[in-house]
Amino acid sequence: MYQYPPASPGVRGPATALIVVGSINVLAGVLSLLSTLARIGNGERVVPDSGRDAAYVAGYLMTEVSVLISLVIAPLVIVGGINMLRVRSRGLALTAAVLAMVPVTSCCFIAGIPIGIWALVVLSKPEVKAAFDATGQPPPPSQPPPAYYGY
Repeated sequence: MYQYPPASPGVRGPATALIVVGSINVLAGVLSLLSTLARIGNGERVVPDSGRDAAYVAGYLMTEVSVLISLVIAPLVIVGGINMLRVRSRGLALTAAVLAMVPVTSCCFIAGIPIGIWALVVLSKPEVKAAFDATGQPPPPSQPPPAYYGY
């Protein structure tokens, strides 16, 4: 089995932080979704009645849409962090770093902003770029092909 090269210097910290931020986003999104489903199960109206002002209803709906977007984006942040840790797919690692900083895609974007900046700074270092470029080639074969087939 192909062994991945050790993580490039400085990659382990931001990669692990991206994985943690993505995991927290998934957990928060699932809990919010379960909370909404529990309210529906108890017969409570999910969207408040028309007696509420429009700003309250719009805020409630925007929160639910943000939770759904976060549930779609958070796994991408986790996968990007894993790929960064394995020094594979620099593009996905860059995407994960940016998505961790965007408020609509992350419920904990306050932590995601410094982590995303940290990841972007590390990913822009020449030695890290070189490590990603070196791992961009296919893994070596497990056994070399025979030089002579006996014909």
